[in-house]
Amino acid sequence: MTTTQSGQMIYTNLDSFAGGRTTTANYQRTFRIMGEYKHYNGATYYSLYDGNGNWMGYLNSALGSESKEAQGVWMNYNANVLITASNAALYSSFFNMTRDTSSLYGGVYQVSGKYSHVNGTTYYSLYDGNRWLGYLASWATTPYMDYYDWTKPSQSKPYPDVNMYPNLSIEVDIAKQRVYIKNGSTNLYTMYASTGIDNSTPRGHFAIQTERGYSFYNANEGMGARYWTSFLDHGVYLFHSVPTDANGNYIVSQAKMLGKQPGSHGCVRLTIPDAQWINGLKSIFETDFKRHSEPRLPSTAQ
Repeated sequence: MTTTQSGQMIYTNLDSFAGGRTTTANYQRTFRIMGEYKHYNGATYYSLYDGNGNWMGYLNSALGSESKEAQGVWMNYNANVLITASNAALYSSFFNMTRDTSSLYGGVYQVSGKYSHVNGTTYYSLYDGNRWLGYLASWATTPYMDYYDWTKPSQSKPYPDVNMYPNLSIEVDIAKQRVYIKNGSTNLYTMYASTGIDNSTPRGHFAIQTERGYSFYNANEGMGARYWTSFLDHGVYLFHSVPTDANGNYIVSQAKMLGKQPGSHGCVRLTIPDAQWINGLKSIFETDFKRHSEPRLPSTAQ
């Protein structure tokens, strides 16, 4: 049985209707039905077990869909995924492995639906265009977007502890639309960026300035941003987040340019957390960064 409704109770006792779990945490999971009760209230309750043989409780039969197979029921799911495992099994059925993902590794493929197997694994029905490839465990993939997520840090690793490095600088690569946090010639962290259209981002060596703030809005341009930090002309040229509108909402069409193409009027746009991190390093940027190696914006890619 695959649960199909969220927010419902899984009972541990049908006399008192005491609840132990809910379908919120177990939504679209598949369980084994090991017995049933026809309650005097007219409902049928299934006694459910997970794939490891643990009893889960009693669930109203109307809150799920039954399947005779261990993979549960088909669920519509449309997505693009990046294959991130090179040796995951690819199944032509749930009893027959056809091949592994060695030839698919690093590619982007389409998912048309999924099964939540009783063993706890979700399997995607994988396509390459119109060609069906088989069933693949979801853990072997990651969601693929044709844009970078501007709501998250650019990298999954922590931001560098700038107090640990003696020769820090910020390097903006206009050709690659990237910002590099460097210690000497060593890159510590890479950020997605969107610089100025029509080559409007200044080239040269500049020191991070004292001007910074939480947010601003430019009525003439019809947009603003958050976590701004000046690097030239005392508030004119900034590091800041992707743009916001007059109501403070992030402008998605502009944010999707991040890491892909220039979009600003000369400032350097960053993801929200990246901009916040730079904005929060006030003492470091105003002292050590100036003393050791000033932030620089090269005219050519490094």
